[in-house]
Amino acid sequence: MLFKYDVTVSIPVGKAAEILKVNLDDIEILAKAANDKSTLFTAITEKQPNPKNLKMFEDLASGILPPTAKAYKGLDVTVSPGESMQNRIVPLGLLPDHFKSYVNPLGQRLGDAIKDTYRIIRWRYDTGGKHTPFLARSFSF
Repeated sequence: MLFKYDVTVSIPVGKAAEILKVNLDDIEILAKAANDKSTLFTAITEKQPNPKNLKMFEDLASGILPPTAKAYKGLDVTVSPGESMQNRIVPLGLLPDHFKSYVNPLGQRLGDAIKDTYRIIRWRYDTGGKHTPFLARSFSF
């Protein structure tokens, strides 16, 4: 299963690198200029989750609130486990601990790989920037 973590950073990658590709162990990092002031970093890795977590990913990809999740209570709707989320994003807090303990470290590892790559680029191009330049994040599979 392919996991992807995107982060937009408020610095350009530098004139020499419109698209940058870095491999760190089993993680591939791509950096692409989003505009003249920011860069989109993407970290990608492939892992095979255990059968229990794989079923959770399959349900989420199908738009179903997994049967072992807590009910979703929105402003306009309540969704019970096993029902369609009707194009809503499932908050991680509704999902079982075994799933969160798999996803959280994976997202952290991909995010750390992006931060390391960003710091190297800043050092290499002698580029200044904010202490926390990360503008937007997304984690997908």
